[in-house]
Amino acid sequence: AVWRKLFPEPPAYLAGLSLGEYTALAYSGVFSFVDGLKLLRKRGLYMSQAVAPGQGKMLAVMKTDRKLIERVCENIM
Repeated sequence: AVWRKLFPEPPAYLAGLSLGEYTALAYSGVFSFVDGLKLLRKRGLYMSQAVAPGQGKMLAVMKTDRKLIERVCENIM
């Protein structure tokens, strides 16, 4: 809503990562804000059903040497 107030004309291109994809799609009119919330709720439900509790992990990696990340990933797999 704030974005539409500040920028009434939609941009030529939109993109988003993870949940931001839904923001971009809703803003571009692919689906309504309310439908986007419903989709996000289902997404969370499906993600929680995909892996047994306590089995999945997620990590944000920022400003870290690529070789170090590759070594860590090799040790995990």
